[in-house]
Parts: sequence; structure tokens; C-alpha cells
Amino acid sequence: MTSHVDAARPMTTREIVEDVMAAKKLPDDDARTRELIHKTVLGSLNRATDTIERVETAGSVAWR
Repeated sequence: MTSHVDAARPMTTREIVEDVMAAKKLPDDDARTRELIHKTVLGSLNRATDTIERVETAGSVAWR
């Protein structure tokens, strides 16, 4: 998987979670781990309003 660390476009929460799981070498078929990481990432993104912008693209939320 290609990392989106310096993404040229906004990333969805799903893409961020996939990058985190790949970076930590976690199995991508572990639904419980994926959900826990998703909740953690989403909470962090929602709190980081000074540095991360929430944008809507193609009917879904992405982060820049």
C-alpha cells in the first residue's frame, strides 16, 4: 500500500485507518482492531481543528 503521509488531496478516515494499520503491520481483516483505530483516529481528527480541516468531497467526509 502506498502511504498518504504527504497526500496531495484530502484523505478519508478509512484511508487514514488503512495507512495506520499498514504502518503498524496489523492484519487488515481484523474488524475489531480496525473499528478501535477508526474511533481513535476520528476522535483525534475532530479535536485537531487548528491543524486539520474537515472537507466534504463526493458525498463523504475527508480531511486535509
